[in-house]
Amino acid sequence: MDTSTTSNASAAGVPWYSLFPEICLLVLECILPKNEHGETTVDRGFPKASSLAVVSHEWRRFFEKTTFRRIALACSDLPEFSKAVSGENSIRLNYIDRLRFYIRLARYTGCLFDKPESADNIKWNNQAFTRAMEDDDAFLTGLQSHLMPNLPIGVRSFSLIQMKILAHRYQATHGIVGPLLQLMAKSCHRFANFCPPLELNAKTFFKQLILEAKHGRSKLECLTLRAASLRPSTSQQLVTTLLIAAGRAANKLPRRRVIELWNSGQGYGYLFRYAQKDHRATITWRSSGQDFELAPQVIRVWSKVARSLTLVVEKSPFTEDEVGSEGFKHNTILSHLALRRLIFDPITEAQWMVMTKP
Repeated sequence: MDTSTTSNASAAGVPWYSLFPEICLLVLECILPKNEHGETTVDRGFPKASSLAVVSHEWRRFFEKTTFRRIALACSDLPEFSKAVSGENSIRLNYIDRLRFYIRLARYTGCLFDKPESADNIKWNNQAFTRAMEDDDAFLTGLQSHLMPNLPIGVRSFSLIQMKILAHRYQATHGIVGPLLQLMAKSCHRFANFCPPLELNAKTFFKQLILEAKHGRSKLECLTLRAASLRPSTSQQLVTTLLIAAGRAANKLPRRRVIELWNSGQGYGYLFRYAQKDHRATITWRSSGQDFELAPQVIRVWSKVARSLTLVVEKSPFTEDEVGSEGFKHNTILSHLALRRLIFDPITEAQWMVMTKP
């Protein structure tokens, strides 16, 4: 008896998140209307879907996908509906399968069926229809601004890689032209994690990032990019200029955590990383090949980025064990990047490692 009682009590108190996903889905589907009814609730004692949606993020996604699947709107509904699908709620636009737009015109009564429509009715209906079409066009045009500028809160990372792997070495596909570079510099502030294309000009990107940064509004925390000017044939002055530009750009990112610049090739590799955690900021400078100094002006700029944090500068070349007997190659640096998962997913990285083997 005691065992049975305990079992029943335990079953009655099973937490929602301990249920199998299939069972959770069946429970939620029981609340939905059946037989294609337009209402989002049924007359079985359940509250409205809008009330159930506030229980958790899981329930919100489930009920919003149903609620916003088929939408019927009148002109008077457009302002309120625009607010409901703007900003962080713009993901609701992805749920819409059918959107109906109703226009209220003058009604005919039974006594008017055998009579021609009056001039006043024709004029009123024409004006009402024209206004409705104008409102509808403005509404649909306004939705375009929510598709990219106002990303859902769940979208945190952006990574775009363009490359060809031929002859066992990395080859850039083409350069990034001005308009695309400007778009990248503007869009990066909407993400927490960002990896631009490898062909992007790092110095120009940093300058544009500074211009596009809005005070206190950037969400960017982690940024990694390949800097082609980090190579043995580059002068010390150009390397210093690049790292200063990176520091000034980082100073515009209030949520910064990790900023990583790198480049690698046959016989050389360079890595500059700024990372801050708790009350400490660390600059890591590693190289293989032609060595470059971290100029005093570079340290000064990044000290301003660290502000009140304790700044530690770690400079060390890649060791022989890290480089290997075959020397530094394009893929040697990957394992040393803190943000390499922004550059390559595990499958792509594995493919690259295989294809670049001699």
